[in-house]
Amino acid sequence: MPTEVSDFETQVIAQSFEKPVLVDFWAPWCGPCRMLGPILENLAEEESDKWELAKLNTDENQEIAQRFGIMSIPAVKLFSDGEVVDEFIGALPEASVRTWLSAALPSEQTSVVEEARQALSTDPERATQLLASVIENEPDNIAARTLLAQALVFDDPERALAEIDGLDLTDAALFQRAEAVRLVALLPAASAAAAEEPGKEAYVEAAALIVAKEFENGFEKLIAVVRLNRDLDNQGARRTCLALFTLLGDDHDLTRKYRRTLERALF
Repeated sequence: MPTEVSDFETQVIAQSFEKPVLVDFWAPWCGPCRMLGPILENLAEEESDKWELAKLNTDENQEIAQRFGIMSIPAVKLFSDGEVVDEFIGALPEASVRTWLSAALPSEQTSVVEEARQALSTDPERATQLLASVIENEPDNIAARTLLAQALVFDDPERALAEIDGLDLTDAALFQRAEAVRLVALLPAASAAAAEEPGKEAYVEAAALIVAKEFENGFEKLIAVVRLNRDLDNQGARRTCLALFTLLGDDHDLTRKYRRTLERALF
């Protein structure tokens, strides 16, 4: 049976150092809460060896709800080692909750995935090896497959697309990463199929430069397209810039430089 929270520090924070605790922020008047609750309870019983379920009535625990920024319910937060490690809002279907849990729950491979994520920008070959080893042990590890797609997208776009094909991406950050992979992998075909309008030649050239990993020259061409004909290919040049920012990372020098350049081109 799920724990009704009466002592948050003990039942959630302290307990999460022993086993992950999933907190269901709900209220009796909330219809979607009554839909999600039984799903969480069934999964908690099924996976009792992996995590515990705690239910917190937000009407009776307003201070805690405010502490964790609960603006809408149902809200679900997963605590591990005293910290929120993942969350979602709304009444997801059971299949989506299962998928979310498989990615959110700490596992033996979690630290390896994090190591690979950090290595993506400096040593993509090592990142690829680490992620492949995770997937060999956990084929359904969504975070690992999405990051592997990112590592492969410039060298093997077909395999990158295969890695994200069919993934149920409820996590917003992973969804954004997968969409960036998809857009970049399909960019050569999309640019070639774009309408014969001003900017197409530069758009095709930009795609070739990005495939060759000549990112700075590619950005220059994309920005030129934005300035000349931003609506080409449903604003494909702008969307490609945003995808590259995601794949290169916020701290990359080119992201910092061309994010500002794109903003000036748009406004």
